[in-house]
Amino acid sequence: MSLRLMWPILSLLSCASVASRFIWSCDSRSARRSPTQRACGSGMPTLTSSVVMRCAGVAHAASSSKSPNASFRIAYSLSAAVLAQPRAARHAWRYPQQALEARTMSLPPATDFRPLGLRLLNAVFPRVWNAGLLPYPDLQEATLDAMATKSTGLSDFGDDSFARSQLRMLLPALESEAQLNPMGRVIAHGTLLKSLKERLWAQDLFKRHPEILDRPLAPPIVVIGQMRSGTTRLQRLLGQDPRFAALRLYESMSPVPWPSSQRNPKRDPRVGYTQRAFAFLNYINPGIAATHPTGALEIDEELGLLDASFTGAAIEAQRRVPSFARYCEATDQTPAYLHLRRLLQLASWFRGQDPATPFVLKMPQHMQDLPALMAVFPDAKLVFIHRDPAAVLGSSASMVWNQMVVQSDSVDPHWIGAEWLHKAHHRAAVTAALRPKLAAAQQIDVRFADMNADWVAVMRRIYDFLGVPFDATAHAAMAAYLARAAREHRHDEHRYTLEDFGLDARVINAGFADYRARFDIPFEVPAAMRGAAIAQDPGYGIGEGVPA
Repeated sequence: MSLRLMWPILSLLSCASVASRFIWSCDSRSARRSPTQRACGSGMPTLTSSVVMRCAGVAHAASSSKSPNASFRIAYSLSAAVLAQPRAARHAWRYPQQALEARTMSLPPATDFRPLGLRLLNAVFPRVWNAGLLPYPDLQEATLDAMATKSTGLSDFGDDSFARSQLRMLLPALESEAQLNPMGRVIAHGTLLKSLKERLWAQDLFKRHPEILDRPLAPPIVVIGQMRSGTTRLQRLLGQDPRFAALRLYESMSPVPWPSSQRNPKRDPRVGYTQRAFAFLNYINPGIAATHPTGALEIDEELGLLDASFTGAAIEAQRRVPSFARYCEATDQTPAYLHLRRLLQLASWFRGQDPATPFVLKMPQHMQDLPALMAVFPDAKLVFIHRDPAAVLGSSASMVWNQMVVQSDSVDPHWIGAEWLHKAHHRAAVTAALRPKLAAAQQIDVRFADMNADWVAVMRRIYDFLGVPFDATAHAAMAAYLARAAREHRHDEHRYTLEDFGLDARVINAGFADYRARFDIPFEVPAAMRGAAIAQDPGYGIGEGVPA
């Protein structure tokens, strides 16, 4: 066989082997199943229940055996499927028709933002499905339910009427609007399946330990701001103080502890699982590391806790699902926040945390869902952070683009710009309408620019607001964190232009003029910069730093 023919075959084998090794390493939940279930589990893993994205991980639980030849078997099967003509199968998968439309935007096509391995997997998956070598990732509620109950051995989802209504709006949008490529379909399927499993595991734990839901929670400290406004940095700074509690990424991705989990993170297998998941994520989506650096033990937002109710901006930030987005904006999300509260009680219980220790929460979605948040946490302390809307929109659109190009080959950057401009206005309007009804003593405003100029002074203001002394221990811990973050991510680069996404600083400034005047927000992106490259958002406490 010639080298010219051998090279693509070997490349496919290598790519499939890497993917399958990751999949087998994520066989993390088999301990939750009975010995009989584990013995009867399928010997071949499903890719669809094992791939993990940033804002939602998926653990494969179909098999507890980890054969040393598993990677070879799957690699061999995948490569054989590619080389052979696809047989008649249950699903004749084809790319969405619109995926081949010409793109005339200033950014290159989505397919240009792909490592070789991801391109090969997108080529391999359809032939594997059509050949019947792996199950097709069906996005049907009944199929997902059956897989979740079979995998966990559980059937009680608890009161999931709200989550079901969300799921039933999301599934058609994924099929008709998202234009998923093969990897996007795998990821969507795995994310949804994982959310169903998390509800089953949580309900099982609540029934076995009813004391969890009787556990008091101190009023949380909630950082609220637009996407890319500095909320992550502010949350992580506050989280350095041992007087406050904050979720680590592994706890958000897998909110329900595993049977082998221990309070010491070094002995919690969820940490290793999250590390492997993000190694895979960074491979298929290298741009995400520059826009939102994180890690298994890093403080992060409570994204996974809302994913369990099939809500959360991560769904919209990864896929084009406008009908679902409008539904969420018009729907009372209180049930999702009630479930989030239960999962915080679970985290506090498992940690053995003092119930008087408040959690530090943050998600840009809290702006949109502020009425639901306050209905569930009426005594929460709210820290609002404000940044130049033009900088927020450019950075947000760039981050969304970097996520969407992994899961779809038809990503319209101008649509992203328009959609997130709408979301920014909607979130600002919801927040502005509710804030006058809240007690002045439970809310404070800070500016992104002031965090860049003198973060210590801003933190002192926040601590005075919280009624907690800003002591030397907290100051030192925060300074050490900022130094570490700057050192670890000093080479990260995030570049974009407003024009890439059809955005104009003049239009943005006009639309947010009242908001800017109310909070005296300085300009970061003058109108004259339209079309000019915006270099990496300023960094690490002397700028955006810890990702916004």
